[in-house]
Amino acid sequence: MQFEKLQKNWNKLEPIFTQSADVKANLAETSRKFDDMNASFKAIINEMRDHTTVKEACVVAGRLDRIKELLATLDTCETELTAYLDQKKKKFPRFYFVSDKTLLTILSNSSKPGEVAKNLVDCFCGLKTIHFVNDEHGNPTKESYKMESQDGETVGFDKVKNYMCVGEVEDWLRNLE
Repeated sequence: MQFEKLQKNWNKLEPIFTQSADVKANLAETSRKFDDMNASFKAIINEMRDHTTVKEACVVAGRLDRIKELLATLDTCETELTAYLDQKKKKFPRFYFVSDKTLLTILSNSSKPGEVAKNLVDCFCGLKTIHFVNDEHGNPTKESYKMESQDGETVGFDKVKNYMCVGEVEDWLRNLE
C-alpha cells in the first residue's frame, strides 16, 4: 500500500519537478530534494526488477522503511509546491480559478508568452488569446499587438507601443487585465 501511494504521488510530481524551469528556479531546494528522492525511487524500481517474484522484491530488509522515507520526502515536496502555487495565486487572484495543472503549465511557460496565451481563456472569461509580433523566423516574440475574444472580436493595442509580456507571468497578466 505504501509503495502504491509513493508511485502514484511520484507519477504526479515527476513531470513538474523535472520539466518546469519555473519550479526548478523558484523552488531550488525542493527540486534538489525531489531529485534525490527521484534517484532513490528509480534505484528501488531497478532493484525490484532483478527479483523473480513479487514477494522477493518486497521482503528486502529495510525496503519498507526506505519507501516510507521517500514518501515523506515526496509529501514535503508536494506541500512546498502547493505553498509556492498559493503565493502565485495571491499575486494574481485569477489563478485561483484555474487548475493546478493549468497553473503549472502557465508558470512553466512564463518566458514563452505565446504558450501562456493558449491558457488565457482559463484566466479571463471571454478572452480567447492575445496575438504576438513574430520575429524574422516566424516565432512569436514577447510583444503583443492585439487581443481576441472568444466571439472573434479583436482589440488592438496602441500602435506606437504594443503590449510587452515581460517579467513574471502573474505581473504581465495583471497589467494586461
